[in-house]
Amino acid sequence: MARRLLAESVVLLLDVRERARDLLGLPELEVTGFRDADAHALLDAVTYGRLDRLVRDRIVIETRATRSRCWSCRAGCR
Repeated sequence: MARRLLAESVVLLLDVRERARDLLGLPELEVTGFRDADAHALLDAVTYGRLDRLVRDRIVIETRATRSRCWSCRAGCR
């Protein structure tokens, strides 16, 4: 592993619910939810069959169009 780290670029991605003092000063990129249309497209792409529009809208609202939450809902929509 150490040899590869010398030859390749590395990204360290952290996710925290609240800002931690220990992380102050580190560069950050806030990742927000999808636009509603993109969240709908993701759900359409990962579900089998046709997902009722009202159900799809509700999933997008409940997950606040966050990718990981939309993605995790796909299991219940198969």
